Amino acid sequence: MTKKTSSILISILLLIISLVLAQAICLFITDDLIFGFFSPASEIPYIASRLFGGAVIFFIFMFFKNMKISKVQIHIMGIAYFFLLVSAVLFKSPLSYNSSRPININPISSIMDLFGSDGYYLSLISLGNFALFVPAGLYFSYLAKAQKKVMFGFLFISISLEAVQLIFKLGVFDTFDIITTFLGLLTGFGIHKYIS
Repeated sequence: MTKKTSSILISILLLIISLVLAQAICLFITDDLIFGFFSPASEIPYIASRLFGGAVIFFIFMFFKNMKISKVQIHIMGIAYFFLLVSAVLFKSPLSYNSSRPININPISSIMDLFGSDGYYLSLISLGNFALFVPAGLYFSYLAKAQKKVMFGFLFISISLEAVQLIFKLGVFDTFDIITTFLGLLTGFGIHKYIS
């Protein structure tokens, strides 16, 4: 594979991640802020906000991909992103359809739920979990020196977030969420290894 082809593939991957990340941010944060005061007559404002957010995130990714950034700037962005990540994961509104099932240790049942009546919403949550953790994977792989430590750290982060949701009744302990967040972290790790 030539360098130009791999660069195009990385750009496509970053575009997909940007759109999914914009969807997750809109779904969990900005929809309530922007559209909570009025009810739009069509889906166009929702779609437009996601496309605009995806474009902004993509251009930020491309900007940072093509320039040198100081360590201080990386740490400032990492800390800011950490607060965004914690607020999006731990302080989202509780899901009513899972309130009677606080623990789900069967990821197959979650996959089957994707094809049920709540499938669209659950798919968005799964994609959001994945996309939200890609930048975290980039940052943590930047910080770590040993690859084994990174993998154990990613697993620890994924399980810890689910445990905190369970202990403080902020959500559901779901093994499928652990898998999607872990895959997002690994994707970020892979992107960091490729561009560094």
